[in-house]
Amino acid sequence: MTVATKAIAELENMETDNMTTEIAPERTLRTLVRKFKNLLDKKFNFIEVEDKSLEGAGSLIPEERVACRLSALTFDKNNAIGQYAVGEAYADLGHLDEAIERYEKAIKLNRNMGCMYLRLGDALAKKGQLCKAKECYLEATRLDPNDARGHNNLGVVLARKGEITDSIVYFNRAIEAALMKPNADYADFENLAVTYENLEAAYRTEGMEQEAQECYRKTLEIKRHNDIK
Repeated sequence: MTVATKAIAELENMETDNMTTEIAPERTLRTLVRKFKNLLDKKFNFIEVEDKSLEGAGSLIPEERVACRLSALTFDKNNAIGQYAVGEAYADLGHLDEAIERYEKAIKLNRNMGCMYLRLGDALAKKGQLCKAKECYLEATRLDPNDARGHNNLGVVLARKGEITDSIVYFNRAIEAALMKPNADYADFENLAVTYENLEAAYRTEGMEQEAQECYRKTLEIKRHNDIK
C-alpha cells in the first residue's frame, strides 16, 4: 500500500478539525495539504485551490491527487465543487463506485451545475446503468443546453438502449451546440469529430446511407483541418 493510498483511507475517516501532517509524510504531499488549507482559508474557489497548490510541485500520481483533494475537503465537507473534484479524481483512478458517491454528494449540495450530472452520467454509463445515466444526461442538457458533451453522451446511451431515432436527435443537438461554441479548441473539434462518427453509425443502423456518408465526409474534413488522428 502506497503512502497516498493510506492517506486516502485515513482522510475518509477524519473529522474536520483533526487534520495532521502525519497523514501524508511524503514532503510533496504534506506541502500540498498545507497549501490547500492556506488557500481554503482565503476562500479561493476549490479548482483554483488545486491549480495553485500544484504549482511548481511536479506531477502527482492519481492516488496523490485523490489524497490532496480529500485533504481540502476535511476543511469544508459541504463544498460541492470539492466533492465533485474528488469524484473526478476517483474516476481517473477507475474507482467508479467512489466517484459516483462523490458526484451524488456534490449534486445534493448544488443541484444547478450541469457538469456534475454529466460526470455522474458518465460513471453510471460505464457501469452499464443506462437508465440512470440517461436521466443524468437529460438533467445535464436541461441545465446546460450549450454543452455539446451532454447531448452527445445522451445520444450514446440512447443508442446503446436501442433508441436510435432519439439518439440521432441528440447527436444533432450536440453538433449544433459545438458549432455555436466561440473560441473552440482542439479538444472541442476532436469531440465534434467523435459526434459525427456516432451520428454516422446511428444513420447506418437506420439504413440512412446518404446521411451517413455526409457525416463521414464531415468527420474527415474536421480531422484534416485540425490535424486530428
